[in-house]
Amino acid sequence: MVADEECACINCDDNYGGVSCADAVLCQENEYVLDNTCVNCPNNSTNPAGDNPIGADTTCGNGNSTSNSTSSSNSVIETVTISFTVSGDGNLDDDAQAALLDAVLNLLETQGILSEGSIVIEEDDNGDLTVEIILDVDTEDTQLSDTTEFLNSEEFADEIASEVETLGFAVEGDIGVDDGQGTPAPEDSSGLSTGVVIAIIVGVIVFLVLMNFAYTKMCKAPDDEPEGQQGMPLTQRN
Repeated sequence: MVADEECACINCDDNYGGVSCADAVLCQENEYVLDNTCVNCPNNSTNPAGDNPIGADTTCGNGNSTSNSTSSSNSVIETVTISFTVSGDGNLDDDAQAALLDAVLNLLETQGILSEGSIVIEEDDNGDLTVEIILDVDTEDTQLSDTTEFLNSEEFADEIASEVETLGFAVEGDIGVDDGQGTPAPEDSSGLSTGVVIAIIVGVIVFLVLMNFAYTKMCKAPDDEPEGQQGMPLTQRN
């Protein structure tokens, strides 16, 4: 607000400044907009200065991009969301969230998967925190299925659990992965595959058929006297 023309503006609303509090305070270089806040770009990605926090969310790497646009003319961006619940007495402030997001992006990069992302934290009634990480995956050089397979792997789960533990939390339950295409849950390695079950059933049927055939040939009682010429009687009456 302005007391008079000679007074400077004080107590402007968030993201506004200037003498009349009408000027938007834009993001600096290598910052992007997340939930109307300027946030540092993750994973050494870049973004020109000038993103407006009053507008929609943007991403780093593409410069003021607000959608899943491509980072090059040949790449295709696919969105994958991972979510999990954590509990504990740690602190998931902005720096901790950025560190967790960087850890996820670095893990993907070790698999040759290039991505950008954002992170959202929500607290439930029990005090547990739900972590949701939205990834924009560049599928120019990799398949989306490779990404979801890695995110569903024990290796990824163990690395995330270790990273969360350093922040004073523990992961509760499984890590959910949603690529928007109904990717099935990882196959349970402790069970039998469909092919093995079918092979067992076929084997049992063949065994029963062979046993029945053997029983018919070896154990069936002989038939009554075969039809044919009757024996002559020992005596004949006149």
